[in-house]
Amino acid sequence: MKNNSNQKSSVLIVDDNLSNLKLLIEYLNHSGLKVLIARDGKEAIQRAQKTLPDLILLDVMMPRLNGFETCEQLKSIPETIDIPIIFMTALTDTANKIKGFQAGAVDYVTKPFNHEEVMMRISTHLTIVQQKRSMAELNATKDKFFSIVAHDMRNAFASLLNGTQFLSESVQKLSLDQIDKFSKKIHKSAKGTYKLLENLLEWSRLQRGAYLFDPKVFNLYDTVLETIKLFEEMANQKSIALTYDMPPDINVVSDVSMIKTILRNLITNAIKYTHEDGSVHISSVQEDQFCIISVKDTGVGIDPENMEKLFRIDQSFSNPGTSKEVGTGLGLILCKELAEKCGGRIWTESIPDKGSTFFFTISGKSPE
Repeated sequence: MKNNSNQKSSVLIVDDNLSNLKLLIEYLNHSGLKVLIARDGKEAIQRAQKTLPDLILLDVMMPRLNGFETCEQLKSIPETIDIPIIFMTALTDTANKIKGFQAGAVDYVTKPFNHEEVMMRISTHLTIVQQKRSMAELNATKDKFFSIVAHDMRNAFASLLNGTQFLSESVQKLSLDQIDKFSKKIHKSAKGTYKLLENLLEWSRLQRGAYLFDPKVFNLYDTVLETIKLFEEMANQKSIALTYDMPPDINVVSDVSMIKTILRNLITNAIKYTHEDGSVHISSVQEDQFCIISVKDTGVGIDPENMEKLFRIDQSFSNPGTSKEVGTGLGLILCKELAEKCGGRIWTESIPDKGSTFFFTISGKSPE
């Protein structure tokens, strides 16, 4: 039995019987597993603490420290408490099986060994170990991500609260020009906070499986033009030229709502990181069965060491915009997941102090 998912897994065999050891070593070596050996309970505890195997095959009937006692000790040690233990025994009565489960075992294999049964039980429990490990890593990553988002949202709301409090307490002392200036700052902060919350809610829907992919044929030119109109005022405030270049008859097959979300985030970022009097250009090219859409800016660009942090939930990367606009990097994470859900991909090319171009692909359909 060859199981690729188990190739790097390690199994500690604990048995004082040399014939059993040889047989099990032969089984496990043929499966690409790393084999560790202990001849008694005391040695097993020492080896388990030192090597932290993925699984332990533990003989019940051993001198001095039997399998039940060894299992209980292993389950009392913080480093080895989560290592699954499968008992190997000729004792098949229910009382001994219950005793083994009470000691902390997850399964039994009986002697004489059946090759297929032994390997299937090992494979099953190694798969469970790997799934638990992957889930723990994913949860840790998400915890880190949420702590970043929570920090940024707290700062955003603090800015809103401080701004509105200052305005309400000082409105009688301020001139109309000052009131206008502070009101615009508060409005800009509110828009940024709303954008962050909007992205977080969309990302949350993706994680819960509530954001369903609904592909339809639609005109890409119309969709891009509609999206660009949303950002004309934002671009005008920084005197940024917002332009586009694509054939008006290009049709694509995808989820139009997801594509609009990707475009909104990429255009927002392009304007945010472009200096006054710069430019942002949206274009598309047809390549085989895919359409490649690009959003190019003449902004600050991205340093090479930060390029690999883009689109990653476990890396925090976000710099203030050229007009001190704030962000969390959540928009790019959302873009990546949406692009992949649409069957495409997203990537970027960038030169520091020259600008960046973000590309993403969607399924294309030739005009009829």
